Amino acid sequence: ELLQKKDEEIKRLKDLVNAKNSPQKIDLSEECVKILSLLNEIPEDSDGLVISQIASHIQIPESKTKYYLDLLGEENHFIVSYVGEGYEFYYSISTKGRKYLFENIDNISSDKQVN
Repeated sequence: ELLQKKDEEIKRLKDLVNAKNSPQKIDLSEECVKILSLLNEIPEDSDGLVISQIASHIQIPESKTKYYLDLLGEENHFIVSYVGEGYEFYYSISTKGRKYLFENIDNISSDKQVN
């Protein structure tokens, strides 16, 4: 009985290690994916987009856009930078965000340009 308990404990620990080491698919909302896709389309030499630009492109209120950016930020899917004299945040996609799109989303359009 003791040996059986030890075997069960070893199996449980192996399962924990395997779960930790295997890549987990993160399910993002449709709006989060739209934001990542939009950020993926901006030229790399761009400063990024501000919340009002993102909200306008994906056609949701700025307050909801901020909420979705907060969710994406928790997963480090974008980079925030401060540009110029103002206090606005400029958002651009991170390597992790690009990787998410590449691994999880089919037919990502990269030929669109954002103004």
